[in-house]
Amino acid sequence: MSIQNLKARLKRLTPPVIGEDVERDLRRRLELRGRSYVPGLTPAEKDEYAKLEASLKKVDAEGRRLFSLNMKDFRATHCDGDPLTEAERIELIELGKRHRPDGLLKAAKALELVRAGKDLSILRPSQ
Repeated sequence: MSIQNLKARLKRLTPPVIGEDVERDLRRRLELRGRSYVPGLTPAEKDEYAKLEASLKKVDAEGRRLFSLNMKDFRATHCDGDPLTEAERIELIELGKRHRPDGLLKAAKALELVRAGKDLSILRPSQ
């Protein structure tokens, strides 16, 4: 085996460091969360899950803030809500660049339209 092959093999065998790759951490947390009920997690997996939760607190907080700002902007545009301040608009743009959109955003927007008595056709893409 060449040195390059040995290094590649060692890299594969070395456990990943939590906090080094956020996307990997998010996927792993989701995987562990799905297995936490049946058959349950081993003590090592419970420890890993706790470390993942702690390491992803900032990412989760930013994601919640992005969702909140998206909804406030949507309410201002379509449901007669208060508009975003200039600082909030800048924050929304910056967070939008760093985070992928929440999968529940469209459903939350639909719920807001129903609450406001508005037409749901707003959510359909224009032809």
